[in-house]
Amino acid sequence: MKKNLGFTLIELLVMIVILSFIITLSTPRLSATYKSMKIKSEAKKLTEYLRFCRNKAVYAQKTYTVSFQESPPAFYITDTNIGQYRKYRLSSSLSITVDKKNLFFYSSGTSSEFTIILSDMTGNKYFINSKKNTGNFNISNTNADIN
Repeated sequence: MKKNLGFTLIELLVMIVILSFIITLSTPRLSATYKSMKIKSEAKKLTEYLRFCRNKAVYAQKTYTVSFQESPPAFYITDTNIGQYRKYRLSSSLSITVDKKNLFFYSSGTSSEFTIILSDMTGNKYFINSKKNTGNFNISNTNADIN
């Protein structure tokens, strides 16, 4: 009697069909997860830049201003004495909406009140909020705080 040393062609084809079916089902879910992670990452990165600006204002004992540009999405940090300090770009797949033209960060560590909305093409949104005269920021994907 011969020993079976491998797989038959039919067994291999059945396995290929099963694996391709599993991959086909999981790809859209992975793509959506990636897009969701990307907007969350950009929101956290923007928050870190805002914290940097607040810390810079306290350290230098100056007022710093952050101004936003909608297309392509970017923002500028401006020093009251020397003008534009830095420009930062966000992912071009995002849109940004700000309720105020300029955000102010004061030498006392406080900031003006603002709401920033980052959104992507699929409808995912993240909100970055600051209450008046505080230096704290909240990131949320709804109106509830997550950070």
